[in-house]
Amino acid sequence: MTLAHRLRIAREWRDLEQADIARELGISRATVSNYERGVTTPGKLAVNAWAVVTDVEVDWLREDDWQTPPPVGPAGIEPTTSTV
Repeated sequence: MTLAHRLRIAREWRDLEQADIARELGISRATVSNYERGVTTPGKLAVNAWAVVTDVEVDWLREDDWQTPPPVGPAGIEPTTSTV
């Protein structure tokens, strides 16, 4: 699972729109979209801020090991990562 994918998952777990993340991080919605599509890679500060805003562990966002368990979602539910 890529960083881009984990960023999107974290945002969706918190029921946030790209515009919400953009506003919280002080960046454009287009930049959020580029991060989530893997067009550009966010810097360390952006990843740290994303973790704070979405309430996930920064290590989970950065981790390349697909076996690392995802964080628990807002309602204590672990959402699926499938794209059905």
